[in-house]
Amino acid sequence: FFQGHQEFFYIFLRSVNSYQFGLQLSRRLVGLIKIMSLTDDALSKGGGLEQRIAKLQLLAKFLGVLIFSPNWNLIGSRSQDLSGVGGDTNTALASAMDEARMHMDCTVPIIPLKKFIEDGWKNLHLVVVIPWVVEFLHMARWDKVSLNS
Repeated sequence: FFQGHQEFFYIFLRSVNSYQFGLQLSRRLVGLIKIMSLTDDALSKGGGLEQRIAKLQLLAKFLGVLIFSPNWNLIGSRSQDLSGVGGDTNTALASAMDEARMHMDCTVPIIPLKKFIEDGWKNLHLVVVIPWVVEFLHMARWDKVSLNS
């Protein structure tokens, strides 16, 4: 799936094997995808449509790895010892854990694909949205649960 420089980052993600890092990175990737999908700033900076689509596909591919990888474990939990952590950080960690549980229970989507497609339809940006959505869903083959559904 990954070649050249992409392979380095893929190996890095696999070797870090940190759920918290993966969660933060996936939030950032979703934010970048949102910005690049819904605005024309990328085109005005001289990147061109092809380059914009290629970047979105790459972001979606790595987001798919983070979400659908079968080897991620939720390392942190409420039973984890947080006694040495300050109050604000403790609250932030608890909030992150609650959010992680919602995503694991599939009650909140990590990335609202339907909303992106609907917005792309309304704003006439489907040519930008559909390629990265397909790339993201292509990575679902790594998830054994998705394969059986």
